[in-house]
Amino acid sequence: MTEQRKIGIIAAVVLLSVLGLGFIFLNISEFKTMFSNLFDVLFLIIVYAVIPCAPAVILRAVFGVRACRWIFIAATVLAGLCCMIHIFLPESILEERIILYEDASVVVYEYINNWIFVVTQFVLTSSVPVLYCVAFFGNLYSLPFVFKKERSILIAITPSLMFFLSLFIRRVMTKGLADAFEIILDESVLMLFLGSVAFAVWALLLIFVTFMIYKFINRTKTEIPENTENTQNDENQLN
Repeated sequence: MTEQRKIGIIAAVVLLSVLGLGFIFLNISEFKTMFSNLFDVLFLIIVYAVIPCAPAVILRAVFGVRACRWIFIAATVLAGLCCMIHIFLPESILEERIILYEDASVVVYEYINNWIFVVTQFVLTSSVPVLYCVAFFGNLYSLPFVFKKERSILIAITPSLMFFLSLFIRRVMTKGLADAFEIILDESVLMLFLGSVAFAVWALLLIFVTFMIYKFINRTKTEIPENTENTQNDENQLN
């Protein structure tokens, strides 16, 4: 690597760092809110990953290839339903609220249907990638309905992009196409995109963990016959 190339890389890293710090400083309130809810989000991500993972693993262990096909179809249907809810759920349902507290000067409301977006968000960004991991990864690349390794990884992280696009399309439809450019520059849209990137990283982590689990399972399967054969050879030698 030449000296000029090293200087160029260092300059690019410094520039990206400065731009990133500037973006965080300009949106510090949004980041404070994000980090204050970080542990709640992590808990929900893990819960929504574990709930579908357990039955999917059992089905794959019992029914093998046939289960993988149905797990893939179920995950795709779930992703489509969540996106449709994000885009077309009426505002009248989301704006329905009740009074929690009221006095002479203050009225505190609670939106009673926010749970719909919470459920669809974490199903799309955590449950669906887990189901794709169970269906795709392992020693299944020879199956006709399973894509190549690179495409399988791309499909597993696609739900995080669908999460961003579905909510972005909803905002464009709500405010109208005339305000589309303004929506793109909206701070909340930028934070939504960063959240989508974080969910993509979570999907990549799920893929890595799945690879490690299947690698361990395959290794134990290959070691057991070898140990059995060695034991039989030892017995034959003794006889």
